[in-house]
Amino acid sequence: MAECTYDFTGPDGKPVRIQGRAEFKAYLANGGLEHFGINLQSDKGEAKFSFAGQSSQTADKHALSSAQSRLDAGESAEKVRQDTGWFKGNDGKWRYEISDADAKLKTKKGSYIDIDVKENSAGIWGEIRLGDLLDHPSLFSAYPHLQNMSITLKSYGGNGGFFRDDHIVLNGAISPRSVALANDGPFPISKEDADRVNAEESKLGDYRITHEASALSVLLHEIQHGIQTVEGFATGGSPTDAKVKEEGRQMVRRDLAEGRISEDTNPADLLPMAYHNAYRRLAGEVEARNTQARQSMTDDERRATPPSKTADVADPDVIVMFNGKVMASAPTPANAQMSRGRNTEQLHAEDFDAGLRIAQRAFPGVKIIGHASDRAPTVPLSLRQSIKKADAIGDVKGAYHEGAVHIFNNATPDLGTLEFTVAHEGTHFGLAGMFGADIDPVMLNINRSNPAGDAQHQPVEP
Repeated sequence: MAECTYDFTGPDGKPVRIQGRAEFKAYLANGGLEHFGINLQSDKGEAKFSFAGQSSQTADKHALSSAQSRLDAGESAEKVRQDTGWFKGNDGKWRYEISDADAKLKTKKGSYIDIDVKENSAGIWGEIRLGDLLDHPSLFSAYPHLQNMSITLKSYGGNGGFFRDDHIVLNGAISPRSVALANDGPFPISKEDADRVNAEESKLGDYRITHEASALSVLLHEIQHGIQTVEGFATGGSPTDAKVKEEGRQMVRRDLAEGRISEDTNPADLLPMAYHNAYRRLAGEVEARNTQARQSMTDDERRATPPSKTADVADPDVIVMFNGKVMASAPTPANAQMSRGRNTEQLHAEDFDAGLRIAQRAFPGVKIIGHASDRAPTVPLSLRQSIKKADAIGDVKGAYHEGAVHIFNNATPDLGTLEFTVAHEGTHFGLAGMFGADIDPVMLNINRSNPAGDAQHQPVEP
């Protein structure tokens, strides 16, 4: 197929000829769009939105009070959102949307930016204040202090970015100014023209934002994490966070117990993807991605479409965490279903039962009995009396009693704890087989509120 030839007048009024689509794309990517009067930021008047909360200086407290009263009176949460702009997220916190329609990066022609950079073996990087990088009147009116947030722009690290400790890093977001070289190739450039181009480019700066529209979208995503910190909203995280990995392991165990994964499959092979899936389900990450998803919506579309409809994770599957900890006791949002037990410090009943089934397969000769708590009516009376005598009501994770291992859901925060408790109490089952049933008639795995006494084992006579 013959290559296309592009003939047009350049910004300096001289004719330009470019041969082939690849060369033309490169021309457009390096400032050529501006030569044709094209602005990718928002040339259709499209509205973009971030989620803000009660601490913002532009929060309409009267509308919030009205929203709270109407919701308490039993009105539809979606109707309240459409009328007042306020709604509850999966974390039970009130929020509203700030328009990002005016947001743009403070770049010069050709995406050049004034920044001091340093160099290392991977590439170049530099730091800049958010207020010096981003022009966003609505955001800074709501959160003036965000203007002083530090932003690191790197030429390396792939794409994307992250937020940590009130600091944002954007990977692959900056590149050095390219230098025109005189040549006699297919697109010949004389030394005079090369010198002129380089002189003009040098006036704009030495460094430019790479893929400006993409950098703005990623920046808005990470700013949302900053707002979450200010407002006390549910946070995001990383696939390497301990709690995120535990959630991923629970997903695999539950799928295995419920037959969705073949027993021949090695669960360890599924963990990397499970960790990533758990990370994507974090409420803070879902919300930050939703900020990007709603960028192309008009004002009317935004009002007509609840955030839950544009979120890429369904409300029941969202994991609500605050600074790496699963939410302990936040109220159920009126306009969102509660996640399956992932907002409490004990396993959901379904997860608990699935864990018991896995444990029973792992210890086929051990009788394992699960209870909602150590005060449940299913607990033998003699065992309940032993727990009371030990002053351990509500603190017992597991117990070996009369030839069976008893596990208590109320004191079991995750499947890892369940597995450890079953394994430990199972050793008493083995000891009883060797030395007789009278050895340590009741062994309690006590989970005290005092860390020094956590997971201690205490023999108690009935």
